Amino acid sequence: MRKVKGILILAVLALLIPWAGAAQDGILIKGQGPREFRRPIKVDGSGRLTGGIHVIDACEATAGWTALGNDTTGLDTDLDHVLGAKSLEFDKIDGTANTVFGGIQKTISSVDLSFLVENSGAFGYSLNVSATTDIAYCFLRLGTDGSNYNEWRIDDANMSAGWNSLRFNADVPSSAGATGDGWDATVVVYLALGCAFDLETSTLADLRVDHVTANVGLQVAADINASSSSGSSATKVNLVKVSGNAVDVDAGNTSPGTLRVINTTDDPNLSKLTAWDDGNDRARANTERDFELDPLDATAGWIVGNDATANIALSSNHVQGTGSLTFDKVDGGGWTEAYIQKTISSVDLLEFRAHSLIEWSVYVSDLSEVAYAFVRLGTNNVNYSEWRVLDADLTIGLWNTAVVPAGTVEYTVVGTGLVDSAVTYIAVGVSFDAENDTLASIGEDAVLVHESHHTTATISAEVTSSVNSANINLQKVGNKPTTTGSGNVGTQGTLRVAIGTDDVNMAAINVSAAIMDDWDGTEGSGVSTDGPQIMVEARTTQKGALGNAESVRPVANDHGETITAGYTWATDSNRMEEIDPLDQKHAKGTLFDVTDGTDAGGTTCPAGTDFCYFVDMDGYTNGLFQLALSCDAGTVTASVECTGMDTGGAPATYTYHAVTNDVFGVASLVATAGAASDLWVDNAGKLNNCKYVMVRIDANTTANSGDWRCDHKRSAL
Repeated sequence: MRKVKGILILAVLALLIPWAGAAQDGILIKGQGPREFRRPIKVDGSGRLTGGIHVIDACEATAGWTALGNDTTGLDTDLDHVLGAKSLEFDKIDGTANTVFGGIQKTISSVDLSFLVENSGAFGYSLNVSATTDIAYCFLRLGTDGSNYNEWRIDDANMSAGWNSLRFNADVPSSAGATGDGWDATVVVYLALGCAFDLETSTLADLRVDHVTANVGLQVAADINASSSSGSSATKVNLVKVSGNAVDVDAGNTSPGTLRVINTTDDPNLSKLTAWDDGNDRARANTERDFELDPLDATAGWIVGNDATANIALSSNHVQGTGSLTFDKVDGGGWTEAYIQKTISSVDLLEFRAHSLIEWSVYVSDLSEVAYAFVRLGTNNVNYSEWRVLDADLTIGLWNTAVVPAGTVEYTVVGTGLVDSAVTYIAVGVSFDAENDTLASIGEDAVLVHESHHTTATISAEVTSSVNSANINLQKVGNKPTTTGSGNVGTQGTLRVAIGTDDVNMAAINVSAAIMDDWDGTEGSGVSTDGPQIMVEARTTQKGALGNAESVRPVANDHGETITAGYTWATDSNRMEEIDPLDQKHAKGTLFDVTDGTDAGGTTCPAGTDFCYFVDMDGYTNGLFQLALSCDAGTVTASVECTGMDTGGAPATYTYHAVTNDVFGVASLVATAGAASDLWVDNAGKLNNCKYVMVRIDANTTANSGDWRCDHKRSAL
């Protein structure tokens, strides 16, 4: 009787929609579930459903709105807006709150937004900023109060100066932004929005926000089947014309050959139609039937699946409902899997088909040792079917919404598998690479089954503002996980493409490929002109210098002979450089040359009032001193001393000892009222062990008439 009633309702609906569209009347659709609204929906003049947006707040008045903290000020309305008549405006300043946030908050009337998560919905609002330089991300918060909410974020890289249309997928909140118990999607009374900045001292004036909305998504699975007389055949449907016009393909504007698709009300796969209207002729339509197998909001009934699973707990970090369940993978019992399981009341899924979708949420903090996440449905723990999501399709540190077609049970069927008329067993978990792998706080949230609308359809996305990014994530090719990154082409999961022969770039590609194909000469074979050519610049004069780190071509003479550094252009010859030349192994010079030196002496000696002169012997093995002394009266005496001290100080700070007799065989050289000279040579290399050699001059002429000179040479040979 219920089935007949449903068919009758759909038939009536099919008759009424065209009439209702012409008159813009509402059609009352009665939902059967607790979350379905008994509200009128609107149709346009062609019988098509309109709307799908719920306004959470219009942002046209400051009433009820307050600043998030002292870093936000200047809350007011502004005539610069997107929808309605006004927008809200505020400033981010360097306030005493010392936070990086500039934003506003409000307590709103309770609203149930749970249908958004279940139907791939989204939240959005318009944001106007004069610059994004100091912005880290902008956010939307929904929850119970300022201490319990979920947060959605958009990074600054996806925004620009001016008005931005921000869109947040309802089922992908920020794990880092969840606060307290998170949100209860069925009772939302708290709203906050704004931006987080790079520094708490960052400032920005006149941030404007407009119309916070909830947008209902449409989750559709579609395929096209072709009949064949026997065996298996490929799809043979070939769309050639639309209403007598050649079918419109490729990019560009629509034309008479563009096919328009809507869902007909008498489609036998249209399970039910639910909608609500916010009073502005905007409606939400859902061509699915959703069934929640378990919300995972409580630990009751859930048990560990094996010895490698421990510590089942309730967590406030969740996606749907009021909580989620967490557990740990431990090293126990030789299991690579960690999972929890539950016996549930019998559920009849007989009407769900292979194109229906199984959905659950999983959270992992590390994927380095994870193989895959899984869900099991069946009769008990020895009779079930398993669906998997591989680690390559998971992301660490956030909730992953796993959605798999029911018909992809390609991994595990245990015992009798899933008996869809009586499902009494459910399990969720994660499989690891090895049994001794461990991971704490694995999160799991609500498990649902969606009966998708099965139709032939074209699904398009309309971009209404500047902030939109592609949300198509290619997961499989030919029903196999995609191969990514560098390396060889995979045997599965690699998409094969062909370059169109009329591509304007193809001619150049073909020429280059033909040239490279001729690069097959071998050493010792005849020289040809089709091999790889190394070209240099022929010159008869030297090339001008270029800047440091700039590109430069190598050069050759006009005969093709390579020019290298050291080449002399004027003589057409290469220069030779002597490494470690002989003249670098000697040091020479005049050590001192004094005329009429004073008898009083100087201050250059370590002790006494004589004159002292120093020679550094580091690196040298021997030395020569040629002395010439003279005076009119009295004496001038020369002697040599040595030190081995080397502590980094000045030569005069060390202690010296007389070595004249030891090295040269004389005590000293003395000029008495006349001249004296001598040549002292260290043939034995005794001075090699000295750090400094000191020549001491003692003048006692009574009339400052002494002269003394020394020329020296030291050698490293």
